[in-house]
Amino acid sequence: MTRLQYNVAMTIGALSLLLALFIIIFAQINRSKGRLVMERQVMINRGNMSEQIGRNLLMDMGQVALRNPKMKELLSRNGYTVNQNSNPEGGR
Repeated sequence: MTRLQYNVAMTIGALSLLLALFIIIFAQINRSKGRLVMERQVMINRGNMSEQIGRNLLMDMGQVALRNPKMKELLSRNGYTVNQNSNPEGGR
């Protein structure tokens, strides 16, 4: 092996090692960003579940308000109207 061939082989080997290190570093960065995205998705899902629970609770309160004038007054005081054959409508 000549000196030129040795230098070319060493340069290619060093570049290969450097590229492998970059791949490892970027994989770690990608993994941490993936975790962050999953955490945010969990928060979004919790918000959607809370919204659904609130909507169902409000509908149940509307059903109770048909029989209970105090509940109907509470809902109307907070901007909601209760109609006999429909869901409670929010003023918010």
